[in-house]
Amino acid sequence: MPVHTGDQPNTAAAIRFVQQNWGVQSFGFATSGHVANSCHYRGLALDAMTSNLVTGTAIAQWFIANPGAYGTTQVIWQRKIWTQGQGWHPYTGINPHTNHVHISLAPCGGNGAATGTTPISLPGGSLLPEPIPTITGIFRESSKIFGLLSNTQFWFRVLEVAIGAVLIFVGLTTFLRPAVKPIVEAVT
Repeated sequence: MPVHTGDQPNTAAAIRFVQQNWGVQSFGFATSGHVANSCHYRGLALDAMTSNLVTGTAIAQWFIANPGAYGTTQVIWQRKIWTQGQGWHPYTGINPHTNHVHISLAPCGGNGAATGTTPISLPGGSLLPEPIPTITGIFRESSKIFGLLSNTQFWFRVLEVAIGAVLIFVGLTTFLRPAVKPIVEAVT
């Protein structure tokens, strides 16, 4: 279990939640090396170690959309920082937070119950970097699309439909070939 001695109860619960819902197994914690008065030193921060843009963005979105669940006060991911009252803005700290999502929590955080109902809008529509314009364009259209694209059941359904369409096409061409052949021969 990635919970560390000194983590506050809401931080420990948030770590378990991220592990169970996104499969993240590695979490950073700090006893030194952060800015003075860092939430890490008080057991009120977690670093979900992932470089995967989809996973990291999903984690960031969930904690922002549900600030009361564990007491989210700040999220840092992909050179952007979200704080209550200010929303998303550029993060200019030394660590760009591209290999982990940093989440700061309030001392009296919640019990883990989701408080939001939909994903939040992100600055520019996405946390994805600009070198992937086709993906960022999709995410800019709607944060609902992001939820759909990160849904495994959705992709299984897309695969089922694609396979079904191929089977229907193959079946129809095989079935219709004998009926179409005389017409093609008559025309040519």
